[in-house]
Amino acid sequence: MGFKSRFFFVAACVLPLVFLFIATATFAEELPQIPGYLKSIDIELRAKSAIVYDASNNLVLFEKNADSLYSIASLTKIATVYVALKAIEEGNFSLHETLDISPASYANAQPAGSSLLFLGPNQNVTGLDLLYGLTVSSGNDAAHAIASIIAGSPTVFVQQMNELSQSLGMYSTVFVDSSGLGSANKSSARELMVLASSMYKRWEAMSKLLFGRRSFQFPHTENGIMQYNRNTLLDQYDGADGLKTGYTDEAGYTFVASAKRNGRRMIVVLLGIEAETREIGYRFRHEQAVQLMDSAFEQFQLYGISMQDPLITIDGGPASGAPTNMDFPSTLYLHKSQIISPELSIDTPEFVSAPVDKGEIIAHMYAMIDGNSHRVASLTAKERVERAPWWKNIWFWLRRLMIPEPAYRGIVRIAPIS
Repeated sequence: MGFKSRFFFVAACVLPLVFLFIATATFAEELPQIPGYLKSIDIELRAKSAIVYDASNNLVLFEKNADSLYSIASLTKIATVYVALKAIEEGNFSLHETLDISPASYANAQPAGSSLLFLGPNQNVTGLDLLYGLTVSSGNDAAHAIASIIAGSPTVFVQQMNELSQSLGMYSTVFVDSSGLGSANKSSARELMVLASSMYKRWEAMSKLLFGRRSFQFPHTENGIMQYNRNTLLDQYDGADGLKTGYTDEAGYTFVASAKRNGRRMIVVLLGIEAETREIGYRFRHEQAVQLMDSAFEQFQLYGISMQDPLITIDGGPASGAPTNMDFPSTLYLHKSQIISPELSIDTPEFVSAPVDKGEIIAHMYAMIDGNSHRVASLTAKERVERAPWWKNIWFWLRRLMIPEPAYRGIVRIAPIS
């Protein structure tokens, strides 16, 4: 073989590898987190901060100052319940055993004006009583008791709460007590959304049982005090099943609300509502939550996505050119005022190169919405594809250079679901 022949042979072998590396690297750099594309809900909010989240489809439908930090009052107790449910799961807390309550947790040991379960001496108290004392009565005595029993001291329990927030990615949230009395308990609407959605995802039945309870009587005697849940959506809004209200002078009126309809869970967070009287504050909080829930459930259309042959060509695998299955979203929500083309497009790099991990993003889905192209979803590999030795794929790469073909050649359609 002459010099020129050897040169062209080597070039033919090496160039496909170079092009493949460049294409793969470029695509990897163009994979930012996919933002949702949904129009803002047109409501004048009294809340300083708010977010509406479709937990079933992982879509934020609306937000206002969602990353700003505010005092959160008794919304802190959502984290207290979360830590307690983890303790139950780990066998460190019991729902039904009778517990010893320290005098430091009695009602008369709490700050004046506290919401209370009215814990006191000579009472039969279970873990379930204390949890209802948090979710229904918003009892600061119940919060103190749970912290003391689970962690040995309220201080250690607060450390567990902050460890929880870090583990969930709530990096801006700070807890200083288990009740929410301290104005330094701070979080954002977005991070409270994360907390609430994680709780329902992990313990949906238990969360509905605790936060969806309308009333609770304690102590369990003829003279027990009947208290009612301040979450008025539970009785007045279809599908409402939680979560928690709160109020302090510093925080104003706060609310994390949850409702589920037709298998679709919506979470609304409202922070910093101001009002001249408590009655007006309660009304504002309720009305704003209803407006946002109604908009989320009624103003967004569910679309079904169908993909013909959801397969993509992976280069450099054991059998280059053999298509690999992709995972893709089956539904998409859009505001009813938006106009979407019935066909979606799939954007892939010129080469998708092995190795590819299961779940790795290998393509993006675009839709024409209101006349503009918007990225609406990521597509991921359904299984891992290992890299094969380069010499096993040399003729495939040569053919790809001579006759370029898109990695995906199917058709994607979208249609409203009634």
